[in-house]
Amino acid sequence: DGLPPADVSLILNNLNIQLRTPILVSVDHSRKGDVVGDLLFTTIGGESSQYKVEVEDDQPIAVGSRVVIFLSKAPADAGPWAKISPYYPQLYFVVNGDKLVGPQKAIERSELDRQVPIKQEGN
Repeated sequence: DGLPPADVSLILNNLNIQLRTPILVSVDHSRKGDVVGDLLFTTIGGESSQYKVEVEDDQPIAVGSRVVIFLSKAPADAGPWAKISPYYPQLYFVVNGDKLVGPQKAIERSELDRQVPIKQEGN
């Protein structure tokens, strides 16, 4: 509802109370699925006038960054946050040249291409 909780400890115990950051990306191509064009998803964490919530492993996605994102779709009963967008990332990498920088380590882009090939037209 956009209002801070009366008791901040509720954030830890109530999945309906979350501070989330919406992120709009322009999808160039899809490795799985058929999404192309603009896509909105949310990540846990963000800032309000009173609180700042950070996820330890996540690295920020700066405006203009190229990213590789593995998204999931929330179930129908996910809670109010899913009304912003039902999509949320399971894992993402920020592209830095030929490296994909992830939450725990960087990998070569060729490694991702080998394990999860880009979907070809008609596949």
